[in-house]
Amino acid sequence: MLMIKKISLLSIISFCTLVLIGCAASPPLPSEDFNSIRNSLSRYEEQTIRLGGKVTSVSITNEEITMEILSIPLSYGQPLLNAQPDGRFVAVIAKNKLSSRINLIELNGSFVTVIGQVKGRSYVDNRIGYFSTFLIEVADIFFFDFKNLALSQQLIEEKNNSLEEIRAIIEVKIAELRYLRSLLPTDN
Repeated sequence: MLMIKKISLLSIISFCTLVLIGCAASPPLPSEDFNSIRNSLSRYEEQTIRLGGKVTSVSITNEEITMEILSIPLSYGQPLLNAQPDGRFVAVIAKNKLSSRINLIELNGSFVTVIGQVKGRSYVDNRIGYFSTFLIEVADIFFFDFKNLALSQQLIEEKNNSLEEIRAIIEVKIAELRYLRSLLPTDN
């Protein structure tokens, strides 16, 4: 009886050790640089990548959701609110991959991180104009609350934050406007 308990305990310990080693052996997916993907698209096609930003446009069909995302560099897997936007990309996700708790109406304006495969070039025609970017087929998506992001990045303090929160929002909007201005043709 004692021998069986020792073998069982040894088996459990060995199994747990293997599981932990397996988890440690798979490093987290690195955040990719938007410009590297855009400039070397063929190198990244069919590769799994991680990017994030702010959803600026949403299109919903019966089977999928297409989002235009203003790319913002990531830190610890979260969009950096005070970072300069890099550009825009298109992300497509099957409706059945989203939790039923996600409010599709509030998706526009959300801060997200997506993990998925680059599927090639995509063309966007929106209020900014017509431009070329790339498409990601989303395998997983993470949503971030603006206030929690700002708190975690120490852009605002928990106490007395209404004025600081407004300042953080304005800084993000200014960064977006600078990026949009850079897309406009210059008059020489």
